Amino acid sequence: KGAVGGGADVPVLVERRNDVALDCLRKALDAPNVSRVSLLYGGLHMPGLTRRLTDELGLEPSTQRWRAVWRVEPPQTNTAVRLAALPLLLFLDGTDWAATITDAAAAVDTGQIGAAFAMAFLYVVRHGAVYYSLGKWVLEWNRQLFDGSDGVNS
Repeated sequence: KGAVGGGADVPVLVERRNDVALDCLRKALDAPNVSRVSLLYGGLHMPGLTRRLTDELGLEPSTQRWRAVWRVEPPQTNTAVRLAALPLLLFLDGTDWAATITDAAAAVDTGQIGAAFAMAFLYVVRHGAVYYSLGKWVLEWNRQLFDGSDGVNS
């Protein structure tokens, strides 16, 4: 599982924060002279917290009241940067591919077949990581936080 927006059904960071919230809630419920307790968490946490409050603590929902405590605006997307990223990546990738092929061919000419395969392998690894990272940045952009999904049953 990954961090928020990392593609996991329930991000690890959300689960860990929910664990801490429930630990604090248990302490508050066990404290003397405590008659009211509030949990202040965002919507991404609520499906998991609701399930655990019901399953682990035996609590049942009675009323629901939503209050806007804070608001997080999605980051402004810089469309120009995103549109420029792909052609720039393709240019750099093409240049790197040409250099890799040239160097691998030179290695084969001198009888260094292993070096040529190593160059090709490192090219694939290098660009696989670049395309994966760029795909996360350009295509996903933390969509789980801003598309209205509940983070659990997306």
